[in-house]
Amino acid sequence: MILVFLSTVGLWFLFQYLKIAFQSRYARKIPTIRPVYPLVGHIPVFWGKNTRKAFWLYKQFASRVDRLGKIMAGPMPVIVINHPDLMQDILTRHDLYDKPFFYDFYGLGSGLITERCKYGW
Repeated sequence: MILVFLSTVGLWFLFQYLKIAFQSRYARKIPTIRPVYPLVGHIPVFWGKNTRKAFWLYKQFASRVDRLGKIMAGPMPVIVINHPDLMQDILTRHDLYDKPFFYDFYGLGSGLITERCKYGW
């Protein structure tokens, strides 16, 4: 009985991992910043660090890429942008910047984080 339960849980985790990996296939051509570990990505590098040290590590990773790179949080890519032209495109093009409806519930008004599209700028 326990073996059936453990195998079911293991298959569920495998399915979820593969689903996330398949959904993030858009980032396969973006170079991954080293060091990266199989299955867990960059999680061991950031594990146990306070926010100041984690931000310092993120800055170090960002300085290693010319324009665009990725950090892996398990199977999920985190895109690192290190070029002002790319950042301007991301922040000004409404087709890249539209946010989901649940940002309306924050009640923080209109700003860089909470504005859903370009019309509020």
